[in-house]
Amino acid sequence: MLYAVRQGAPVLLVHAHSNGCDIGDMRQTLQSISESLKVHVMSFEFPGYGLHLGHASMRSIDEAAAAVLNYIVNDLKINLTQVVWYGRSIGSGPAMRAVHRISQELKQQPGGVVLQCGFANFPEVAGHLFGRVAKRLVSRLWPNEADSWREPMDQ
Repeated sequence: MLYAVRQGAPVLLVHAHSNGCDIGDMRQTLQSISESLKVHVMSFEFPGYGLHLGHASMRSIDEAAAAVLNYIVNDLKINLTQVVWYGRSIGSGPAMRAVHRISQELKQQPGGVVLQCGFANFPEVAGHLFGRVAKRLVSRLWPNEADSWREPMDQ
């Protein structure tokens, strides 16, 4: 899903949604963000959510985010310094993974990352909310604390 401003924009904001919603649920919010900030907003559906067939897993969601990144680089040919990744809740995982990939694997400077209600360590969140047993039962999911954005690479 793409929300584009008429006269072009210096930034493309890529949105990774939260659990329990899909890009249809975010339509009005993302349109408002695009219009008020005068940026293009691209949102992608996680497998198993909304109209995207498949099964939601960390791997399948990461593959969807990687496909978006490849599309931005190879098809749209947008400079990655103009791309800001915006992850909300569980979407903070694929957003951080994409920024980590850009900076560490592609050796490029990402435009930025915005995390809304993100997590550093998912088992710690579960333990805080539901107790020690829950902490041991949940999957680690994305290691956001390990993938945190590093300082820019040497030029």
